[in-house]
Amino acid sequence: MRLTLRPVFWVLLLFVGLVAPSRAEAQAINYFGFLDDADCTRATGWVYSPEQTATAQQVQIYVDGALATTVVANQFRPDVAAAGFGTGYYGFTWTYPAPYYGTHSVRARAVGAGTDLFWSPKTISCAAPAINYFGFLDDANCTRATGWVYSPEQPNSSQQVQLFVDGALAATVLANQFRPDVAAAGFGGGYAGFTWTYASTMIGSHAVRARAVGAGTDLFWSPRTVSCASGGFDGATGTTDLRRTLVLGESAETVVRMTNTGTTTWRAGRYTLRGDDGSTKTMLYDVGPGGTYPFTMTVTANAVGAHTKSWRMAVDGVEFGTPATSSLVVASLGGVYQVQASTGQVCSGTLIGARTLLTAAHCGTSAAIAYVGRPGQLLVTGRYVLYPGYSLAQYAGPVSWWAPDLAVVRLDAPLDGPRAAVRDSQAPVGGLTTAGWGRSFAHPGGNHLHFGQHTVSEVVGWHFSQRGVPVIDGRDDLTAIVCQGDSGGPVFVGQTPWTGLCVAGVNSYNIPAPGTSPPPDADLTPPQCVTGTWHAKIDRAWVLAVAQDPTILGC
Repeated sequence: MRLTLRPVFWVLLLFVGLVAPSRAEAQAINYFGFLDDADCTRATGWVYSPEQTATAQQVQIYVDGALATTVVANQFRPDVAAAGFGTGYYGFTWTYPAPYYGTHSVRARAVGAGTDLFWSPKTISCAAPAINYFGFLDDANCTRATGWVYSPEQPNSSQQVQLFVDGALAATVLANQFRPDVAAAGFGGGYAGFTWTYASTMIGSHAVRARAVGAGTDLFWSPRTVSCASGGFDGATGTTDLRRTLVLGESAETVVRMTNTGTTTWRAGRYTLRGDDGSTKTMLYDVGPGGTYPFTMTVTANAVGAHTKSWRMAVDGVEFGTPATSSLVVASLGGVYQVQASTGQVCSGTLIGARTLLTAAHCGTSAAIAYVGRPGQLLVTGRYVLYPGYSLAQYAGPVSWWAPDLAVVRLDAPLDGPRAAVRDSQAPVGGLTTAGWGRSFAHPGGNHLHFGQHTVSEVVGWHFSQRGVPVIDGRDDLTAIVCQGDSGGPVFVGQTPWTGLCVAGVNSYNIPAPGTSPPPDADLTPPQCVTGTWHAKIDRAWVLAVAQDPTILGC
């Protein structure tokens, strides 16, 4: 912008020069400048002091009388320089942190000045831009309405949706649920979905409409007409075999068996099972009154803690009957791994360092290779180092608690995953939690992670024992530690398996039920492994000396 100074300003400057004080007098600081422009996004101008030509002045900018910011006027203005004002480095620009919509007053003055710059204040009037919305009312049935809405002008904001039933506003919900199909279609991050569950099941015929708050029209596919029978639906009850402990991020299949307790035949294609996570499965064949249909559903452990999962029957989108429910514990103990010796022994272990796994000595030999990972994914190899004085013959003898059943596996490559700290456990105390990837007679489907809570009941030699173990896993009758696969697994300090990562011992061996002896298939024989479990103590100094792993931590 070219600066044109009115003659009155030149006269003013001449006057200021004529009345300027002598060098012996204290000089007042004079300021001269303009608020050139203020619009809906920024304010610009310049300020100059004849007493401080080499100094960039500070400018205070006010919006509606309130100080909004202070900026330095140090930008080069060729028009100011051409007009003879020093170097010309006296310009300023302030870009608002957000546009000002509506009518506002913008003022500017130099810091220390008693008056505003020329052409200040300025009044701005800014209209808010139109917000566009795009989305669908995907479905509306007798119990709920679902859909999504997205704004290209506000891609990172969740929009509010108004839902109307028969023309009357019934609810306002936030469209912030993740929709993978919306994300895949390129509509932002996909967090644009909404679900509105009615306060009560609709009966009769109704029109359901949806529109974004602020939009002038409905979403696509709105309105939808729903027609719901006035009578109740036949009954349904269900059971599930869901294993009750999963590791965070793990998925598991469960069979949900729903029984028709009514008088109407459930028809294939119309009747479905709905999970509380939004999963559905449709019946493939008819089931008459008294019959049972098995649904195979997948459950994913998405959040640590205790949860209740539920599934319910639905016909033509309307849920009915009693749901099948199951408790689920999700643990974050990713540091518990399966370890298999090249001799065939399958055990558990705990990652305590980038290259160090802690396990039981009877799980391998000094000549064996260890394969470490999750069941079915044993990807890292290592070598066993057994505790000095360990004897397999002594371990298998009548006084096995005198055997130091402790081993370290030195891994050939770092294992990237959660690690536990190690505690010297010559005198373990307090509540403890055992863990392991084992098999059990109550869950013969293969190795799975489970836990048991206990306190120390006896300390003998190198071992301490637990008895009367409360069950967390729920898949083992009297104990969560079994005969095969859990050996070498950790004993954590504390009784909350989703928080404790301080190892105080390793699983060593089980006490058979009275009058029995462990047969080869002890893990599948109900009388075995139900009386108690012994755990080996940890000699932390030996572990550190053998591992030579600086990433091992104490606790």
